Amino acid sequence: MYEQQNINHKLRILVVLLVLFTLILAACSPSALPETGSDSTELAFEFNDTEIAAPEDIQSGYATINGTNTGESPRLLMLARLNSDVTPEQFMQSFQENPDSAAELVTLIGGSSAPPGGSVQFTVNLQEGTHAAVGFSQSDAPPTMSVFEVSAGEETGSPPQADAQVALVDFSFEFPEAIQPGEQTWEVTNTGSQWHELYLVKLEPGVTEEDLMNMIMSEEEQQGPPPWEDVATYGPLSEGETTWVTVDLEPGEYTAICFLPDLSGSGQPHVMLGMIESFTVGGDQ
Repeated sequence: MYEQQNINHKLRILVVLLVLFTLILAACSPSALPETGSDSTELAFEFNDTEIAAPEDIQSGYATINGTNTGESPRLLMLARLNSDVTPEQFMQSFQENPDSAAELVTLIGGSSAPPGGSVQFTVNLQEGTHAAVGFSQSDAPPTMSVFEVSAGEETGSPPQADAQVALVDFSFEFPEAIQPGEQTWEVTNTGSQWHELYLVKLEPGVTEEDLMNMIMSEEEQQGPPPWEDVATYGPLSEGETTWVTVDLEPGEYTAICFLPDLSGSGQPHVMLGMIESFTVGGDQ
């Protein structure tokens, strides 16, 4: 595989807790956050190479996460709700000793990646309890974490109005029959029995899904940049969780992939179990 993918392989092991393939972080230029179109609470997170600044006095209900990467490297911001009987210290200790088992201590509620100076935005339904905001880089540096409490609120907010519903299932994606270009809000729900993610790439002209799979499976180091453009990474999401994300798509051919490992026994990345889906923006699938 590509040399950069081999480097990012170490990051994906952290991000998805022992995942077997790479996470390619978004490398787009910084842009302003779009309007959410909802009456959810706006929460600002700042994250960099050493720390995460989380807001205080957070109440339960729909919240739009506006995250800004003030660091010098691409980073992924991921939110997780700790199980009621788990302390932050227990979670971090488990994460350091056995990342795979740490996944059982939390509910993964969403996340996204941003380049230096860039931003992320996604909407979640926060529930009362202890939460962790975790940041990851593409280097060997340890992850950063900030713990914050969500108190019981009136929960009167609402999510953004979704332009499309996307389902993550075991082991495939369910997209609308037609996806139009432009900025739009997707309601992404994990309807499967395992954790899943939505990693989007835009293929170069002439590149097929079969070509992409051959490169993923190849053990040979390829030269030059990959023949696709990274669009975004959303998740990971635990079973039953939903997040609302804003995407801005140009016409063309896209592929959705889930690289998370199968936790039912095989340990294979979900993409190897069929969780890869190609679709056309600007025309029927």
